[in-house]
Amino acid sequence: MSFDTAAILVSWNSSSDLKKLIPVLAHQGDFKKIIIVDNGSSDDSLKVIKDFEQKYESVILIDNKANLGFSSGVNRGIQFVVEKNIESFCLLNCDIVLQENTISELKKFLINKSDYGAVSSVILNPDSSIQVYGG
Repeated sequence: MSFDTAAILVSWNSSSDLKKLIPVLAHQGDFKKIIIVDNGSSDDSLKVIKDFEQKYESVILIDNKANLGFSSGVNRGIQFVVEKNIESFCLLNCDIVLQENTISELKKFLINKSDYGAVSSVILNPDSSIQVYGG
């Protein structure tokens, strides 16, 4: 059994992080859609995202035109997921660095444990110390 998953990222002046992260997400192939909700960036984030939309069919821009905050941005992404009947979503920060197979392992866990509705990975600091574990 498998299911479609969307990545939801809320961006505000995150072009340098997006330039690193989006190719990784697109090449890993774990996401049907990579939804980037831009909260009124004043850097070149919109151009960067639009360029990725042209390069990768999975990338979708939702342009809030103003900084509506993280929760409003996430809600716009979730609304898109619901409207497109995508079965699950993953909330990601733009500045993350994913280890190989992170998303596929989380999806595998959810497939094998159908009584779970949400999972989280261990989140490490740049020095590899644990920032968040469980919850």
